[in-house]
Order: sequence, then structure tokens, then C-alpha cells
Amino acid sequence: MADVVLQGLENLKRNMRALPKNIRKRVARKALRKGAEPIVNSAISRAVSQFQGEGYMAGFIKQKPGRGRSLVVQQIGVEGGGKKSSQYPYYWRFLEFGTSKMPARPFMRPAFEGNKRIAMDIIIRETKAGALKEVNKMKKR
Repeated sequence: MADVVLQGLENLKRNMRALPKNIRKRVARKALRKGAEPIVNSAISRAVSQFQGEGYMAGFIKQKPGRGRSLVVQQIGVEGGGKKSSQYPYYWRFLEFGTSKMPARPFMRPAFEGNKRIAMDIIIRETKAGALKEVNKMKKR
């Protein structure tokens, strides 16, 4: 799993801390969901173009909320993960990471690396807009 750490943006951090925890999490979830979209779309298009006969797998590339105690987490991956089942394309990990007999042909990692700046810009923009919207709602009460 790849992590991105946000530094700077002290004003935004301060404004987010001023919001109640439930509202802060709602704003962060929405921003992360929107920020993950370019990465998901890129992974889907890479999977379709790299593995022409494997369009089936592209339909399983999804994002979902992750679990974190105090953090808001958004996971991007292939649905079903590593479950060996006819319902899910379990072979994605062989394509992404390779095997002892097959070289890796990654599609998820390049999607992340190529879109992480765009995703961060969207997350920052959406967080600012969401925080401002919630602050204005609170002022009206």
C-alpha cells in the first residue's frame, strides 16, 4: 500500500480541527473519494489496454473506504483482493507483481504514480471547499 503524507497547508489543518469530528471525517471522506477517481480511472484504462483479453478484470478495480482508527482512509484495488474464487479475478496480483516464471506487468502502481499529484490537488481543493461549506453552515445555526 502506498502512502502520501501531506505537509504544509497549516491554515487548512487548523480550519479542519475547528470542525466537529463527525463533520471533519465527512469532509475528508468526500475529498478522498473524489481524489481517488483519477487513479481508479487510470488503473482501469491501463488494465484494459495492457491486457486486451482481460476486460473482465477492469470491472473489478474499485475504491472503498478503508479502516482507520483516527484516520480517514480510502483504498483503491481489485475487488476480491487475493481471494482465489471464480467470482473475482484473483490473477491480478500475478500480473501486477509477476511470478517466478512471469515478469511483472504492473497497472495499479503506474496508475498511482502517474496521478498522485492530480489526486492530491483534488483532495486539497475538495477539502477546502467542504470545510468552508461546513463552517458557513455552522455560522447560520
